[in-house]
Amino acid sequence: MCDGCMVLVYQVGCVAMVAVALPVMPAVFVVYSIGELRAKALSLLTGLRRPESQCAGDIGSYQQVIDIITTMSVITNAYIIGFTSHGLYLCFPEIDGVERVWASVILEHLLLLCKLLVENIVPVPKEPKGAIDAYQQAQDKKRALVDKWGIDKADEY
Repeated sequence: MCDGCMVLVYQVGCVAMVAVALPVMPAVFVVYSIGELRAKALSLLTGLRRPESQCAGDIGSYQQVIDIITTMSVITNAYIIGFTSHGLYLCFPEIDGVERVWASVILEHLLLLCKLLVENIVPVPKEPKGAIDAYQQAQDKKRALVDKWGIDKADEY
């Protein structure tokens, strides 16, 4: 992935870690991301050449960063809810500080369990079905067109 993606990963991490404290921030981030995407698309269409394609099997080292960020955001949000929310006092009026800590720890463990369940239940394909065949067919069509048109340097296409 490109270095510009690193900024987006860190922004998502910051938004995810404080989503409970500032609930409007994810919506602001979505609007900002859509605007940035449109601005980059406009610059690619009008001012720049199409970037060279790069094949990758996955998102590389950013996968570990995203896993760490999601775990940290679950922990952070669970403790923000547990220590600053008044919802526990509404449900349990006689709760004291130690019980509040235990409630936060239990909530955090439940959320981490849900995260692990989602990670293991959602299937991740090892390789897209037919992607290699479709790519090879597209390359064959390109070579046939280049040969038909008589363009030199056919190996570059």
